[in-house]
Amino acid sequence: MAPNPIDELLKIHRLGNLISNKVLIVDDDEENLVVLETALEEKYRIYGANSGAEAIELLRKEDIDVIISDQRMPEITGVDLFRESLKIKPDTVRIILTAYSDTSAMLDAINKGEVFRFLIKPWDRDALFATLEDAFDRLRTGRAIRRLVDIVNEKNTALEKSYGELKDTQEKLIQSEKLAAMGRLTGGIIHDLKNIMTGLLMIEEEFGTNGNINKDELKEIVLIGIAGMRNFAETLKSINHFLKREELLLEKSLIDLNGVVKNVLSIVRMDLEFRKRDVVVNLKADLPPVFIDGNKISQVIINLVRNAVQATQVYGKIEITTGLYDSKIVFKVSDNGCGIPPEKLNLIFEPFASFGKEDGIGLGLYISKMIVEQHGGRIACASEQGKGTTFEIALQAERG
Repeated sequence: MAPNPIDELLKIHRLGNLISNKVLIVDDDEENLVVLETALEEKYRIYGANSGAEAIELLRKEDIDVIISDQRMPEITGVDLFRESLKIKPDTVRIILTAYSDTSAMLDAINKGEVFRFLIKPWDRDALFATLEDAFDRLRTGRAIRRLVDIVNEKNTALEKSYGELKDTQEKLIQSEKLAAMGRLTGGIIHDLKNIMTGLLMIEEEFGTNGNINKDELKEIVLIGIAGMRNFAETLKSINHFLKREELLLEKSLIDLNGVVKNVLSIVRMDLEFRKRDVVVNLKADLPPVFIDGNKISQVIINLVRNAVQATQVYGKIEITTGLYDSKIVFKVSDNGCGIPPEKLNLIFEPFASFGKEDGIGLGLYISKMIVEQHGGRIACASEQGKGTTFEIALQAERG
């Protein structure tokens, strides 16, 4: 069974458990309350209340995840209780148990988001447990998505702080013409951030208006967002190492390079300009693994693919290939774009060398070369002005 993308997200960001497993049961009939508590206490932490006032008090004191309430009670209906609960715990999932058929009130409560589900008395044990499982899944997913949006906002704040520090460095070294390019540092990174935020806000908006999100779509968007955030973080790390003149720290493992390329393509497909290009992908099957830091090599490949996009016009051709040559795993990206002037070709891997890109800061290829060489590999470029460019990375294959 494929891993749950939300579980993967929680693990990566060390968010811990976002639910308390606490269920509040509200019923003025003591016998009904005891029966429900007995049925559920083996799996959940149960709190019981005989009235709306007692339920409100428990909501203020305890971190309740799910409320199950009888609809017809002397002092307050279940729906009215839920309206009050929204003011205290707005994301708590609410379930009504009723022996009556009040269709108009039920539909109105569901449409306003006050009630997750109505269950008819006498309740069925299997149906009740299935409903609770759905309720906790919805709650956990919603909280994880909201927390992920918060994390992205926090990273944006950190980015603004880094930009301020870089600007201070720039002012101290203002005599250097190349350092003036650092004023455009945030261009490429903010582009990544916007792509991630677009996917996350799409999920958040869909989740807010429709609880029944297609699980395959959710999985794809979340996993792409996770991969995008990894690349975003690796880019910031690499720039930080460059500014401090430190060597990169590599976390190597045996990895299938084709898998890395496929993950990269899933990220860059979020870029509208990439989707406007004619992209041909030819990955050689059954390549031996390479011993690399997958996140950092992904960063290199993303940079090369985006350079190809920027170098080409709409519907321009980009070809992405992998192969095995003399015990070397080779990745190539070729385009039929503008090419690089001959007099500048030998400078492209220098820091702050940026040719013709409005938002370029000239660190992408420099950092890419640094990453590849620290893996014991090589990166090379062949280009003809007006006809196109090919970048090639060669890494040592690992034989079993």
